[in-house]
Amino acid sequence: QLLAAALGEVNLAFLSKAFVQSRETFRRMAVRTLEDVGAVTVLGGLFLILFARELIPILAGRPYIAALGFIPAVTWAYVAFAFLDIATNTIFVPARRADFRATGFAAMTLGTLGVMLMLRAAPETAANAGLLLGALVGLGIGVGISVFRMHLSLFPRTLLLPVVAAGGATFLVPLPLLARAALFAGIAVWIVVVAFPTLVNHARRFLAPSV
Repeated sequence: QLLAAALGEVNLAFLSKAFVQSRETFRRMAVRTLEDVGAVTVLGGLFLILFARELIPILAGRPYIAALGFIPAVTWAYVAFAFLDIATNTIFVPARRADFRATGFAAMTLGTLGVMLMLRAAPETAANAGLLLGALVGLGIGVGISVFRMHLSLFPRTLLLPVVAAGGATFLVPLPLLARAALFAGIAVWIVVVAFPTLVNHARRFLAPSV
């Protein structure tokens, strides 16, 4: 949420101006923002999932280790929610289409409640499936609106492979710590260096003043 708020504050003026002056410039800026933010968000979610077994005792205490079963679904649900927030701030808000943004979040809320009600006989499954499916429904509706009403997807196709790779890695959580660390490092290097090399340039510019 902090990332979404920060991006909204920093990018809103630039994107709003670009939307009015040049739709092509707006499209290019929006896609670049969503690619980089999406990559970082996916990596953050994957890190929390792969290393939850080690992080929970440190951050929450050993009694909460029983929550391990909830973490993958809840984490990816929050990743989808956070990306929907950032993406709608990037595309819908500069275009002054708050109604599109509200529709995406309304779909997410209704989807979550609908799944939880259908699975209310199994509360744990309802919580996991409701959060994840609701967030995916909201994101899907947001993507559909952006494609068919604005002719610009708020989910760039370049994010598809990183998402598939991260989602597949979720099933490897039982691996030993070193194997999980190697897996995360491999995916991170591939995403940052190969898939989205602009992230390296952003990091260099951020660190330059302090060097």
